[in-house]
Amino acid sequence: MDQGAVKVIVHEVLGGVFDVFGAIAEARFVFAPSDQNDTDQDSLSALIEILPVCVRAKVSGGGELALLWSTADVARIQAITDNQEPKETLDEEDLARFE
Repeated sequence: MDQGAVKVIVHEVLGGVFDVFGAIAEARFVFAPSDQNDTDQDSLSALIEILPVCVRAKVSGGGELALLWSTADVARIQAITDNQEPKETLDEEDLARFE
């Protein structure tokens, strides 16, 4: 994929996505994209340890996009969208909504 297109997706599209989540959650999301080369196996394993919920999407024309979330953040977003109090933990049914 063209590097210019990647930067547009990361900064503009994902910035808009996080703006929407921020409006829903009444919170500000900060994202810091990193170069693919900066992600070694140990760093990725550590990241998945603290952000275990993954929402993936295939990009037409090739490639994939993944958003990693903490369980607490997903619980807060789900509670807001369901107009409920946030849960401490999420069960399989809760997580299935993000598949």
